[in-house]
Amino acid sequence: MTLYLLDTNVLSNLSKPRPSPSVLNWCHRLRPRNWCIAQCTIIEIRRGIKILALKGERARADALSDWFDNLMAMRPRIIALNDHIIDVFTDLSLVPELQNVFAPNPGKYPARVGRDLEIAATAIVVNAIVVTVNVSDFLAINDHVRLPGLFNPDTDQWLVRPRRRETEAVGEEGHWDMHRRLSAKILKH
Repeated sequence: MTLYLLDTNVLSNLSKPRPSPSVLNWCHRLRPRNWCIAQCTIIEIRRGIKILALKGERARADALSDWFDNLMAMRPRIIALNDHIIDVFTDLSLVPELQNVFAPNPGKYPARVGRDLEIAATAIVVNAIVVTVNVSDFLAINDHVRLPGLFNPDTDQWLVRPRRRETEAVGEEGHWDMHRRLSAKILKH
């Protein structure tokens, strides 16, 4: 079974008064068992709603809160942080070329917390395809550790084609093995 990990921007797109028709159509074709959300996405959405309320945009915050409650009522599969995800995330956060993904705007308030590394780590550990409309950070991550797949539903474009699971089972290097190689490389520096 193919598993799709939806990035925050895909879900946020669906909350708009006029969501992207291509993102909306793609999401409507998904079976509930084929998609999931990283725990950090829940944090990111809740944080965004609270920031709107703090800025005085109460009506918009309330509308998004209602949308979020409806999303959670669908009982999506939420991938919680675990030791493996934390290990991959930590290693990715130490890659010098990914520092702008880890802390995209230091010194600004409210700080934009970079969650793409955590989403990528989650995808690597659970072998899920990252679905996002903002691919640049994930392409940079993929330059260091191959993602299980990367898809943009707005352009209907594969940026990292998924590998067949059977090939990994017969001895080809899997995503977790690649992570271990990255860990060893980082620790040598």
